[in-house]
Amino acid sequence: MVCLMLVALVGTSATMNAEPKKKDKVVVTLNDGTTVEGYIKNDVGSGLKRLFSSSGSIQSFVKVSPTEDGKNAVTYKAKDIKGYRYVDDGTEYESSDYNAAVPFKWNKKTRGLFHVEKRLENGTIYYYQTYVSRGGRNSVSYLVDTYGVKLRGDDRIYNLLVGGKSSGFHFFYSLEKLGPKALSDKYDEYFKDKARVKEMEDDPTVIIRVYDEYLKTNPPIDRTEKK
Repeated sequence: MVCLMLVALVGTSATMNAEPKKKDKVVVTLNDGTTVEGYIKNDVGSGLKRLFSSSGSIQSFVKVSPTEDGKNAVTYKAKDIKGYRYVDDGTEYESSDYNAAVPFKWNKKTRGLFHVEKRLENGTIYYYQTYVSRGGRNSVSYLVDTYGVKLRGDDRIYNLLVGGKSSGFHFFYSLEKLGPKALSDKYDEYFKDKARVKEMEDDPTVIIRVYDEYLKTNPPIDRTEKK
């Protein structure tokens, strides 16, 4: 199994862009396909909820007001929407399950809203922030830039880069445990060359390009309906 262990460093060497600045007008798409247009409302209460939510730093809801003054705002939970998009620049947030592994529960997941960094035919790279800890017994937690991937046919996002360093352990472990074995073996073979780990740190879409090659002779992952 390819073990790309987490290294807790602030910042990222990835060539992808961090979350861009944008105006507040958005279009929210509900699960039934209908859309709601309004303005993001960011307030202290929302910030604290996100900070101390069960999913940690992962955004679990968005608060949208029909007017720029923020009045009559409605909270849309990740489980109730497909996502939302900023009208000004097209920045997109997608609702997805996320691999929230904890000790003895490597397959645990939680629902969140994730910034779409790069969408390709056979997978999507997402940008978000996660907590890492440093200091041992008296550890301090802090947020670092994180990039994750969701391959076509899979049922969740997995971390790939945390603080600019490879952190794909649970991604590869899930393939080893759940299959497809042929895909797990392909990644194993590819990342035997340590230079390719650096390649992924510079451009996380390489993880999807390897999957592209796999799909030339194999069917895609099929876990979207499995819970």
